[in-house]
Amino acid sequence: MADQTAAPADSRDMYVVHNMLRRAFGELPALIRGVEDGAERAGTVADHARLLVAILSTHHEAEDSVLWPKLMERCPGELTPMVAAMEQQHQRLHSLLDSMTERAEKYAATGEAAEREELARSADDVLDPMNEHLAAEERDILPLVDRYCTNAEWASVGEHGLPRLTPAQVPLVFGMMFRVATEGQHALLAENIPDEVFSQMVEVAPGALEAYERALHGTDQPRPPAVGRVG
Repeated sequence: MADQTAAPADSRDMYVVHNMLRRAFGELPALIRGVEDGAERAGTVADHARLLVAILSTHHEAEDSVLWPKLMERCPGELTPMVAAMEQQHQRLHSLLDSMTERAEKYAATGEAAEREELARSADDVLDPMNEHLAAEERDILPLVDRYCTNAEWASVGEHGLPRLTPAQVPLVFGMMFRVATEGQHALLAENIPDEVFSQMVEVAPGALEAYERALHGTDQPRPPAVGRVG
C-alpha cells in the first residue's frame, strides 16, 4: 500500500460505517421482539444492543475529539452554521442511547416480556434521529473533510475508537462493515487500512461475525430482514 498520509482525505469510507449502523440498528427492534419470554438469549440480545450503543457513541466521540477541532480551525465560516444543529442531534441521540442502555440492563437481568418491549421501543426511538444525523453528516460534513483534512488526519478519526473495542469485538465490527461494503468501498478500505491489519481482518472477520450471529439469533432463528441503505 502506497503511503498516502499527506494526500487529501477521501471520506467515502464513512458511508460503510454509516451503513453498518443503519443496518444493525434497523434490525434491532425486530431482533429484540423475536426473543421468547424468559429465554436465555435475552442476555445475548441485550448485550448486542449495548454493543451497538458503544459503537455509535465511540463514533461520535471520535468526531467530537478529533475531527471537529480540525475543521473548526480550518473552515470556521463553513462549519459554524452547522455546529448548533449537529450538537443538538448528538445530545438527543446520546440521551436516547443512555435510555437504551438502561433498558438493556434491565432486560438482561429479568428476561421479562415487559422489559423486552421497553428495550424494543427504545431501539425504535433511536432510528429516526440517528438516520437524520447520519444523513446530515454525509451531506454537510464529509465534503468539508475531503476539502480540509489529509488522509492521515482522517484515518486518525477511525483509529480513535479501536482501543475502546475488545480483541473479540474488533473482527466483529470489521465483519459488520465488510457485510455492507460495496466492491468499490471494500477497495477503499483496503487502501486506507494498513496491509497487515486489513489482510488479517479479511481472513477472520467473516467467521467472527457468523459465529456471533449464530449465538445472537439462535441456531434455529431466522435472520431479521435488513433495514436501511447498504449500497
